[in-house]
Amino acid sequence: MIESSGEHVRTVIAGYHWFTDWGRDTMISLEGLCLCTGRHHEAKAILRTFANYIHDGLIPNHFPEGANLAIYNTADATLWYFHAIDRYLQHTRDEETLRLIFPFLKICDRKA
Repeated sequence: MIESSGEHVRTVIAGYHWFTDWGRDTMISLEGLCLCTGRHHEAKAILRTFANYIHDGLIPNHFPEGANLAIYNTADATLWYFHAIDRYLQHTRDEETLRLIFPFLKICDRKA
């Protein structure tokens, strides 16, 4: 798990009050909500938060309210995650964050 002093779990609520956070929507909107508005610290926290939930190469698309397990039901959320990381790096040049989340992004060789 990626931890650092003073960091909080961050995400984006897709459609308050009807919906909770959605990974796909969070990554699509990250640039407009955080990077173009100078909220780089929040963008970093969002990217680091989602790195902790990568499972079988996917980021969660949904965290059901009151449930303990995330739902991994879309492949394109992870593609948007990579796009959001790229845009974050273009805006911030924060290579330290990339070094922290990169181990979560690597695909391990598995023998069938």
